[in-house]
Amino acid sequence: MRPPDRCLLTTRDFSILQSQLERTDLFGNPILPLIRDKLSAAEVVFPEDIDPRVVTLNSRVVFRVNDGPAETRVVVHARENDLIGVTIPILIPRGLALLGMAEGQQATPDGPRQPDRIDVVEVAFQPEAARRALGDDVPANQQSDPADARPAPRNPPLTSGAIDLAAQRFVRNRAKLRKGPAGNGGPGPSAA
Repeated sequence: MRPPDRCLLTTRDFSILQSQLERTDLFGNPILPLIRDKLSAAEVVFPEDIDPRVVTLNSRVVFRVNDGPAETRVVVHARENDLIGVTIPILIPRGLALLGMAEGQQATPDGPRQPDRIDVVEVAFQPEAARRALGDDVPANQQSDPADARPAPRNPPLTSGAIDLAAQRFVRNRAKLRKGPAGNGGPGPSAA
């Protein structure tokens, strides 16, 4: 894969890619060298510091392949989360190429066919930016002043389209799993 000019990964996304290198079911898979290339080229930042225009896991991204029409997909971790026409997993070359790219960047992922050029048109939704907008990542005494120099998230309001609903459902379900049924961060009731 010819990497883009700059690849930014959150600490979480970097860790997930690292763990993929250790999975025995991927040995011999042609995606492994691409993951190694991505990790070696990446600059790693904390989730609260990632630019809202960078593709992270669970981001909804608008992109073009070669000179084709713009496509919108949610970047997901694995194929079991894949909804055809709605998501793109990072365990395929195009999905891996998108992870860490910023709006306006291009990459050429390797693949079974002739290499494609991928252009990131827009990051329409980024979960880290959405959490910052809600103030979930930053303790109340450390939240930034409205005059802060950090650019405001450019995420448009979510609409009722199928992709938007899938992204909302995915983020909402992840939040429920983290908080547990009592909403206090606990694991919830046991099966005993």
